[in-house]
Amino acid sequence: MKQSNAMQITGYKKVAHYLRTSSSGQELKLQRGTNEKYLKDVPEDNVIEFVDFDVSATKLCMDERPALSRMLKLIQEGGVSTVVVYERDRLARDVYEYIRIVTTIHHHNVDVVFTASEAPPFSNDLLMEVWYGLSAQFEGQRIRTRLADARKRNPSSLIGYNKVKATKSSSAKYIAKKEYKEKIYQLFFSFSEANTKEDIYNIIKEHKSFLKRTDTRIIEILQNPFFCGHTVTSSGIYEVLENVEPMVTVELFKKVQNKIEQFDREINKGMVLSQQQSVIKPYCGICDKELKFNKGVIGAPGHYTCSKHKVSIGLFELMNDIKESLGIVFQRISSSKIKKITVNKTNKHLAELKKCSKQIQAEIEELCLDFVLDYTPQELSSSEKNIKEINDLRDNLNQIVNKINLIEERLSDIRFVQEISQLDFNEVIEMEFNTLVEILISKINVHPEYIQFDYYFNEYLKEGDVENAS
Repeated sequence: MKQSNAMQITGYKKVAHYLRTSSSGQELKLQRGTNEKYLKDVPEDNVIEFVDFDVSATKLCMDERPALSRMLKLIQEGGVSTVVVYERDRLARDVYEYIRIVTTIHHHNVDVVFTASEAPPFSNDLLMEVWYGLSAQFEGQRIRTRLADARKRNPSSLIGYNKVKATKSSSAKYIAKKEYKEKIYQLFFSFSEANTKEDIYNIIKEHKSFLKRTDTRIIEILQNPFFCGHTVTSSGIYEVLENVEPMVTVELFKKVQNKIEQFDREINKGMVLSQQQSVIKPYCGICDKELKFNKGVIGAPGHYTCSKHKVSIGLFELMNDIKESLGIVFQRISSSKIKKITVNKTNKHLAELKKCSKQIQAEIEELCLDFVLDYTPQELSSSEKNIKEINDLRDNLNQIVNKINLIEERLSDIRFVQEISQLDFNEVIEMEFNTLVEILISKINVHPEYIQFDYYFNEYLKEGDVENAS
């Protein structure tokens, strides 16, 4: 596969002309102009153009780039003789994606023409192309780094700042808003003086209402050197931003970073706790609608509420009630009943379904064989009838296979319940709480005065009112 200005069109195969821009602000003019020098001798109806406009190769994987996907599909179908593209980085920025593309091109014996003046010719040597692909990936990483650095130095907007647009003679300036400057300073100062995790949780709660930001966003504010009029390089060097009015000193900012590092584990645990939800969603006992989960403040659990009725329950209260109810039901599970029902009912039904599936498979195989042996192009109506009969049987078989899978999954749950019923509840609840909830509890209804639990496997329970353990 040599790069050449003279491209040969083989049979019905087409020349694929591929173009891509990473953003809507970029133009195709350079790529198109350079590529057309190589396409001028190719008849227009032999060229298929594939354009990915405003499609970033660093943000979207190759399967999410529609034009590239269509081109590769046509190559796999044997419909492309040559690909014309400006440079390797137009095809991919990720080396593994580039390897996939090159492998497809090699496999289908497709020529590739890179039109950029300094682009090395496409090679038959996969190792050589991998090396070129790595170069494209590193360049993509450099672009991402430059863009991230530019956003850090010149954000489009940032809480507490007014941005004064750049002019011909000066760059954009960031002026601190008076109403925010004191509040943000107090946030940094208070945080720097915190001595316990409770202090930190209270400081974040205190500033949430004014700043109107989440716990996570407030931590991000505290970690942003922009507020001290600096940016921090990858090697940890603080660089002054002359166009930014600082709200805090560099010394105070550094003190806060030390405090965040000191309490990193407690901060993360507090944020996780505030967002933690129940394994099973509770419902309103009045309107039967799923209760809405409201996140807690940092360091405190959330709660569930019904917007229409005065029904609410905290996460911890719900979890404790679930454990208490499971404890009652656990003591009433009858291992002997489970074994009896499992053997006599479930396995029998499963065997019948498997026997039925084998019979249908045999029918399908017989029909397929008859169809191949008896097929004649002149008897289309008879062929269509046979095909429909085969498809109907296949649909029926799929339904039976799905039933078998569901029953086997349920059987596995039943055996699990049988096994754990013979263990100590306190040990089981520690190790298998989530599994127990998913397998045993079908629904939780929260009423103003009580909670109702509906359970699966009622037939396996000993005597007692256990349908609604509340």
